[in-house]
Amino acid sequence: MKYCFFLLSFFVSYSQINYKPSYYVSKDGKKIEGYVLDSNIIGNDFILFKKAISDIESKINIVDFSELVVDNQEKYISTNIDYTINRLNESSLTINEDMQPKYASKFLLLRVLVEGEVSLYTTEIQESAFFYVKEINSEKLINLVYYKYRNSDNEIDEYNPFKRQLFKLANCGPDSSFVRFNSLKYFEKDLIKIINDFNVCKQGITNDYSIKIKKNKLKYYFLAGVKRKNISFDKSTNFLGQIPENTFYSPTIGFETSILLPTKSNQFEIFFRVEFDRINYNSRTETPYPNSNLTILYEEIKFKSNFIGFIVGTRYSFNKSIFIKGATGLSVPFSDDFRYFSVTVPVWDTYKKLDLNSSLNFNLGLGYLINKKYSLEFSYSSASSYLNFTNFNNKVSSLDLIFRYSLNNK
Repeated sequence: MKYCFFLLSFFVSYSQINYKPSYYVSKDGKKIEGYVLDSNIIGNDFILFKKAISDIESKINIVDFSELVVDNQEKYISTNIDYTINRLNESSLTINEDMQPKYASKFLLLRVLVEGEVSLYTTEIQESAFFYVKEINSEKLINLVYYKYRNSDNEIDEYNPFKRQLFKLANCGPDSSFVRFNSLKYFEKDLIKIINDFNVCKQGITNDYSIKIKKNKLKYYFLAGVKRKNISFDKSTNFLGQIPENTFYSPTIGFETSILLPTKSNQFEIFFRVEFDRINYNSRTETPYPNSNLTILYEEIKFKSNFIGFIVGTRYSFNKSIFIKGATGLSVPFSDDFRYFSVTVPVWDTYKKLDLNSSLNFNLGLGYLINKKYSLEFSYSSASSYLNFTNFNNKVSSLDLIFRYSLNNK
C-alpha cells in the first residue's frame, strides 16, 4: 500500500507546481516579467509571482497592479467594480416585487474575454459569473445586469436588462434587430459572439482572448470514498455446493486529472483516474456430500488483495451542478492472496492458492457539483473477474460513492 501513497503524493505535489511565463503592469506603469501560479487567479486578493522560476514565490496584491498577462493567452485587469448582490442569492430566492437591483462594490480581477470597439470582461463572486463591457473611448465598466427572483405570485422570474444594455452598445449590421438580442442567454459564449460580431462590423477586427484561454487547462482532483462491493463465485464441478453472494464495503482513495474538450458548449471533458482499494473477504459454507448422510463438505475462501484501477472516461455537464459520466477501467491486483479450501471429514483434504488476473470493467455515474472545489459522484461499476479457470470463476461489481476535491480550482 505504501506504493499507492507514494504515487498519490507525487501526483498531488506535481499538480500544484504550475507556474507560467507572465508579466504584470504596476500602478506606475512598469512592466514586471516573471512567472505566475496560474491556478486560483480569479477570486483571490493576490497572485503568487516569481521573477525567475528558481526564485521563492511572493504575494503581489491585486491593488498594486493594473494588468496581468499569462503566457500571452490570458489577460486580466484589476479594478473596483459594482455588482448586483441579487445574483448571489439565486439559491434561496425571495420575493422581490419591485425587481430593483441592489449593488455592492469590490476590488477584483476581471478576465478579458474580448477586446475591441467594445470589450467584454468576466469575473466570479461566490461561484456566480458576472459580465462587464466597456467602450473603447470610455473608462467606465458597465455591469451587464441579470438575476432571478420570485415575483409577487411566488414564481421564479428573470430580471434581464443586459439585453437592452447590449442592444444599445453593440448593435450593428443587418442582424441587429432587438429580436436577436432578446433571445440572448446570460452565457459567456452568447455574449462573446455578440461582442465579436459588433467589433468586426465596426472595425473589421476583434481580439478574442476566450479562444486563447480555452486552450484547455488541466484540472486535478483528490478522490476519497467508499465502494459497496458485491462478490459472487461460479463453480461448474459436479459435487461442490454454491458459494453464496456476499456484500461488503471497501474504502477507496485516488487521483484524477481532466481536461475540457474544445466544444462550443464547454460541457464535455475527458478524465483519467487512478484509484486504490482493497478486498478482504472470507466465506465458509457447509454442504452435505452427495449420496452420503454422514460426510459434510466444508468450503472456505479467503480473498485478500489490494487493487490499483486505471480509468479513462468522459463527463458531460447539464448545467453548473449536475453531470453524468461514462468510463472504462482496468483493475490490477497486487500483493494479492487468494486461497480456496475444500475439506471433507474424514475422507480427503485439498488446498489451493490461485493467482489473480487483471480485469476490465465499465462505469456509469451521476454527480453533483457542490462548488468548484467539491463534488459528489454516485456510480455503478460492472463486474470484474479476477479468476480465469474453467471450473472456478468470480465476479465483483460495486456501487461507488466518491467525494472529489479540486487541487487547482477555486
